[in-house]
Amino acid sequence: FLGFNNISSVGASSLAKSLQFSSSLKQLMLYNNNIGDEGFETFASVLDNASSSSGASQLSLLHLGGNVASTNAKSQLLSACKQASANWKSLKCIG
Repeated sequence: FLGFNNISSVGASSLAKSLQFSSSLKQLMLYNNNIGDEGFETFASVLDNASSSSGASQLSLLHLGGNVASTNAKSQLLSACKQASANWKSLKCIG
């Protein structure tokens, strides 16, 4: 749980990229931070490029609600979440 920590898009992007190498992280809660478009877009990119063998495929919950991303960036993330969920497992995204 990393909510209410003033995490920026730069920090969120680093966390997103690290998902590729994590085989045990199931939930990532980053609600009510300061994550903007760049952070949301990086999460979307990581999810779009994840395969069933990548660490990101273990993630079942990504909570980014209460951040400052635009509607377009949120839509990109939602689309990536839907695709990832269809490809390898159920993934619930909140944002």
